[in-house]
Amino acid sequence: MDLDLFQFDYEQTWAVFFMNPDKTIYGRYGSESSFGNSGTNNSLVGFKKALEGALEIHAGYPGNKDSLAGKTGAPAAWKTPELLPFLQGKPPSKAPYAGKGTGCIHCHAAGGGMVKSLQQTGKPVPAKLQNPYPVPQAVGLTLDPNEKATVSSVAPGSAAEKAGFKAGDRISTLHGQPIVSIADVQWVLHNAPDSGTLAAAVDRKGTAVDVSLALAAGWRAAKAN
Repeated sequence: MDLDLFQFDYEQTWAVFFMNPDKTIYGRYGSESSFGNSGTNNSLVGFKKALEGALEIHAGYPGNKDSLAGKTGAPAAWKTPELLPFLQGKPPSKAPYAGKGTGCIHCHAAGGGMVKSLQQTGKPVPAKLQNPYPVPQAVGLTLDPNEKATVSSVAPGSAAEKAGFKAGDRISTLHGQPIVSIADVQWVLHNAPDSGTLAAAVDRKGTAVDVSLALAAGWRAAKAN
């Protein structure tokens, strides 16, 4: 697996990339349930709407290519899971997959292996790897799993409320990136600064509204997948 290209929450069981054949990423789909509840951020209806959103982006390609640059992450410290120092000599091995749950490195191992490899080689572990892929609730947003990145509720006193988000807002762009799913929001939050401001554009009952989401120091600690 190319860790430069396929960057997502490796703790997930299932994840989808919407991509152009030239490997430009249009969006992602697939999110863990949030804040320890038994609900899910995934649904077939929501997946269909995310697909439709990806097709809309594809229809505008390559004219919109510049807006998609942020959907591909920075080069990984190790290009493939097999190169992670922590996984060297440990099962699962490099042997071909035999259909019995062994013989390949699982995505879960790749995520933890990155953190352990940095620690093993004496390199600092970035905050975003300590608390990866924050769910939108970390900033006060609950999104409807049956819609395309649409706000169902805003937590009182949260960063989202202070920014001016309202229930019913559909997030069109966040930090300049077109948004088609909850996973896209998580991707932006994952790569957001430890403190700073993210610009967002929302569709509010057919009207385009700009909001600015201020992230206070320590905001990642609220992440609880």
